[in-house]
Amino acid sequence: DFVENERREARANRLTPEQEKLLADVKAMQANLRHPVAADQPSPIAFEGDDLTYDERTGDFTAKGHVDIVQLEARRFQGDYVAGNTVCAVAVTDKPRRRDDSYMPAFLSGLGCARSLAAMLNVPLYRLSHQENHLLAAWRAVGKVPKEPYCALHLSGGTTDILRVETDGDSTVITRIGGTTDISAGQFIDRVGVALGLPFPAGKYVDSQSLAALGESKGFPVWHRGGSISFSGRESQVQRLIAAGEKSCEVICAQTMHTVLNGILELLDTALAGNEYKTVVAVGGVMENNFLRTSVEAAMRRRRIEFIPAPQGFSADNASGAAFKALREHHKAGI
Repeated sequence: DFVENERREARANRLTPEQEKLLADVKAMQANLRHPVAADQPSPIAFEGDDLTYDERTGDFTAKGHVDIVQLEARRFQGDYVAGNTVCAVAVTDKPRRRDDSYMPAFLSGLGCARSLAAMLNVPLYRLSHQENHLLAAWRAVGKVPKEPYCALHLSGGTTDILRVETDGDSTVITRIGGTTDISAGQFIDRVGVALGLPFPAGKYVDSQSLAALGESKGFPVWHRGGSISFSGRESQVQRLIAAGEKSCEVICAQTMHTVLNGILELLDTALAGNEYKTVVAVGGVMENNFLRTSVEAAMRRRRIEFIPAPQGFSADNASGAAFKALREHHKAGI
């Protein structure tokens, strides 16, 4: 896990070819500035395009065809046409979770781009966490966010959390009330898939391989205590089965999905015991899995609890929750 985390951090901090080109363009821009830039003045912006027009009296501009806008603070916006101001607000995820100790450098590039775009268009900028974005992606399909507290399940490549979510005025308060003590559901599935020779990320491949054997497998029980579960022991057990070569790929994948489901149900049983939650929301890339979605939905139906998964295609990482946030704040402000 230590080596894997080190490699993941290195990949997250490695510059992409686009970022390297942006830094080179900024360096060239600095070399061609006509005068020094004061710290308290707006950062200069360079426009490129196939067809540029600028009105010196009003400051209005139109840029058409392969528009490339670079700001001296190393931010870039690209498109085919820029004119006027048709965007009413911008929202951006600025950290993994809404906590003071939550930080990841990858979010800074998006935040910088969003700040530049909002400043250029002269529109409000709204910030939210990556986790809030996931939750709002589910509520976007409903069209509103409830005022009463609800329970949320966040399953992704790096996260397996059970959450209490409540709206406090204009802010969302998210409290982790359970989850894994070691590897996430996504890591469990990916490690099994890679060991079986499936492409990485392996989620959709493990899902498809499991379909033929789901009916004949119940998976393994998952350790649980006080709202916490552990997948690492079961992952080791499955790895031994793979090494032994006594079971097919389809059966191994089915056992893995059933084991993940067992862990999810243990989390939900603990979170829902003695609580008056009326709704459970499910988000994250792992919840794109049809077997998990339908199984959790059936379990919640037996409890007479409303189950709201993010729509297919919007459970994994996407920006629809952030867009919904901007729309809601825009309407609340009466703009």
